[in-house]
Amino acid sequence: MYRDRDFDVSRPLPANSEALIQDLELNTLFRAMADDDKFLLEVARQAVLSSLVDAPSIMYRQQVLKDCLEHPSVIRELYDVAVEAIRNEKESWWLSSYFRSPSLISARQPVCLSYSLLH
Repeated sequence: MYRDRDFDVSRPLPANSEALIQDLELNTLFRAMADDDKFLLEVARQAVLSSLVDAPSIMYRQQVLKDCLEHPSVIRELYDVAVEAIRNEKESWWLSSYFRSPSLISARQPVCLSYSLLH
């Protein structure tokens, strides 16, 4: 989304967001864009409602869109890798939280290694 920084999906939306969503029936657009993916739903909301005003950023996004349209399979693969990384990070956090029990500390590393080898 930006050449020099990450897209912040948690950034506050503009004050008039809810009015725009209602007036323009944007939830229909967001649901279609997300295709039942909760993460994509939040990204779509943030991207559509956070306008750009500087020409270099707009031109950068247009070039990225052109690249995406020319190579859709690569974009799908990149998305799948990102989703898998997020899923693995969440599972890793859960496992590390679960195995913090003092009686299981010594077992933690082998369990995590064997789990990662299975997947």
